Amino acid sequence: MGAVVGALIVTHTPRMADESTAPPFTREMIRGMHELGTEAERLKPQFNIPVVPLSCCLLADLEECLRWGKAIAEGIRETSKRVVFVASGALSHALVRGPERWPSAECQRLDHRFVELVTQGRAEKLKSFFPVFAGDVDAEMGGRHLALLLGVTGGAFRGHLHAYGPSSGTGNAVVSLIP
Repeated sequence: MGAVVGALIVTHTPRMADESTAPPFTREMIRGMHELGTEAERLKPQFNIPVVPLSCCLLADLEECLRWGKAIAEGIRETSKRVVFVASGALSHALVRGPERWPSAECQRLDHRFVELVTQGRAEKLKSFFPVFAGDVDAEMGGRHLALLLGVTGGAFRGHLHAYGPSSGTGNAVVSLIP
């Protein structure tokens, strides 16, 4: 029987020719992505587990994305495959000029609450929190990438926040989740 053996939330990380001259938040995101790479190696040490990026449609609402995520997970369980899924995108997403600009304090608080619920596998609490969160922080893609991930994992995976940082007013998290 197949299984979803891991899920990742990744985000834009600036590339710097010399990381030592990067601002602290950029160094933190780069460190988080390196840490995530180590976690991905642990999830698939022989590189024999497919890593599947989740893609979403802007016309789908959050409920449809959750249903698609559940359907994808059910389809995987009907195979003999073990799969890791990746949702790529920011949490809060109120774009402004300037890569060093952080989201508002309230958006950061909500981003961290979302990450806390996701990494603790609090599926029931996520059901009520997520739709409000996605609207309140103006989540990237309306939160569709996160809804797909929650559908795939059932919101019951546990995990680790590797890094959180800004980029032009957006809140960017690097998270790994396992069943």
